[in-house]
Amino acid sequence: MTREDYDFDSNHINDRNNSTISTARRAERVTLNIRGVIYQINTKAIEQQPGTLLADILRNHRGNTIFDDEIFFDRDPFIFNCIMNFYSSGHLHFRHCMCRNEVQNELEYWKIDSTKLAPCCWVWFGQKAATEKKCRAVSQNFTEDKTEQLLPPNGWRIKLYRIMENPNSSRLAYMWSIFILSIIGVSIFGFILESLSSCRVPRKRPIFNETDFRTQHTNTLLINANTSNPHLALTLIDVITNVILTIELVLRFMVTPQKGRFCLNILIVIDILATIPTWLCLILFSNFDHEGHVGWSLLDDYPNAFFAFIVLRSSRLLRVFRLFRLVRTQNTIRIVLLSWKKSYKELLLLCGLLTIISTIYGSLIFFIESSEERFDTIPMGMWWSIITMTTVGYGDEFPVTTGGYIVGILCAVTGLVVVATPIPVIVNNFSSLSEALGINMELAGRDKQIKLKESQDGVSKPAMSVEM
Repeated sequence: MTREDYDFDSNHINDRNNSTISTARRAERVTLNIRGVIYQINTKAIEQQPGTLLADILRNHRGNTIFDDEIFFDRDPFIFNCIMNFYSSGHLHFRHCMCRNEVQNELEYWKIDSTKLAPCCWVWFGQKAATEKKCRAVSQNFTEDKTEQLLPPNGWRIKLYRIMENPNSSRLAYMWSIFILSIIGVSIFGFILESLSSCRVPRKRPIFNETDFRTQHTNTLLINANTSNPHLALTLIDVITNVILTIELVLRFMVTPQKGRFCLNILIVIDILATIPTWLCLILFSNFDHEGHVGWSLLDDYPNAFFAFIVLRSSRLLRVFRLFRLVRTQNTIRIVLLSWKKSYKELLLLCGLLTIISTIYGSLIFFIESSEERFDTIPMGMWWSIITMTTVGYGDEFPVTTGGYIVGILCAVTGLVVVATPIPVIVNNFSSLSEALGINMELAGRDKQIKLKESQDGVSKPAMSVEM
């Protein structure tokens, strides 16, 4: 073999060895193209995270030429930096400025379980998820009424429906809701004044003998109804407010497209149950002469109808529940109710703890104070313990022995701890839901501005084309 042949064979062997080493090195790493950004990752790092997308690709195509060239992925390179760090270090971290939904989408695409997030980022990830969940809950409770879509787009029914049912649809609708709430307030105020003796006028003659009736009944409501009637002014207020509320109820029934669902609404049921007894009382039992005294009424001819009259008058108490209409106009009240709904577990826990602890302290105080004849029964002791734990302290029952004093101290201290425990949870839910409501209102305002701009652009573009 000549020297030239030896040199040629040596160079050929070296080139082949270098090519083999280069191929082996290329096989040890993978080149990724993430929207034009080039990444290189070691195959051993990929194998340490089985079940991920890159690990599946590596397992299915090992030995192929797929890794000789770069692999293109149309994904976000900014988020992929964090995923690269996860493969190299085994710890999954994300920057807190990133969108939580985008991070979730990338994790699902690369088949990386979110439970592998580091504790510091898991707290951030969970808080973002909780905020989004509360925003969805607020959005579901503050969504627009879809019943309106069942009405014709143009016509008097949809205009009247918006005024009656959607106080936020226009200034007129808001003023109408304020007017109806004012009428409800006047009606309730008159109902309260009827209980005052100075706002009542005596009957010409009592329905039953006053002396005998007082000996048989001690209820103030029964005694007042037997000897007097509300003043004429209060009766007129009751008539006027009831007429307005009845007309409003009939109009709402006329314009709604879903009358069955309308009648099953709890607020509508309250309106109906509060309206019917009022009309029956006014028609059957309230007829005044010019002096303000009762003239003819059903009770004069049928005294036995007195207790039916009392039942009807007591049913008028339902008008107080009409104040729940504030829920439709006041977002703060809706947030309070929603925060209670979200805190139902804590409220149930509070009720359970109060029941258990009141049973324990009620039994203790019963056996300790039984010699002094202070607490006759265990339920009376439970009543005392609940009043003590809630720091009300009526003073109708109290211990007088040393053992009773000790039980009272323990009961009061325990009550402070138990009652105060769920309060921060409810307050936190209220504040977070209020924040979510603010976010939703800002997004709704932004959407309205976008729609308004699009409508203006849609109007202006044809005008420009005409001029051209």
